[in-house]
Amino acid sequence: MNSVRDDYQDWMNVYLEPRHPEMMRPFQRALAAFDRIQENRRASPRNLRPILEIARSSNRLICENGAVLLGDLAAEYDEAREALEQLSIDARAGLRINAIIALGNRAPRDLGLSIILRSLKDRSARVRAIAADYAARLYLPEAIPTLERALSVEKNHKARTVIDFSLQRLREGASDQ
Repeated sequence: MNSVRDDYQDWMNVYLEPRHPEMMRPFQRALAAFDRIQENRRASPRNLRPILEIARSSNRLICENGAVLLGDLAAEYDEAREALEQLSIDARAGLRINAIIALGNRAPRDLGLSIILRSLKDRSARVRAIAADYAARLYLPEAIPTLERALSVEKNHKARTVIDFSLQRLREGASDQ
């Protein structure tokens, strides 16, 4: 069985180690935790901890990768879904965005819809815009009424543009899936 560690090895050698050597060990621990969870077919808050550590990193690229790992695990494990839900309500907008990004992988549709609908009402215009974009990417037509309400009250020009475009895509039946 191919491990996730093997999948990331080139990226770690070429990008991570030369630019962020201090993140190598935490990232390797997260990958090992991911592989152990998959191998043992069991997730717990304890064995998710290394993944959550990098998902909460201040390094944007590292934390996005952590969120992706968490999103992959959310397809199979309640504990990972709960952790992703918690990430989606974190005080930091960047982490709430990572929770949305994680949905693009294998996360369950109901979890995605829940996070997207809540994120469309977020205090951050950037979070609202990304939530709207992912509503269309994941083809969540159930989000159309919330998107329409969001569009009617959105004051941020960029977020408003993304919400409008996402609404058009959903109404036309377009998705990235």
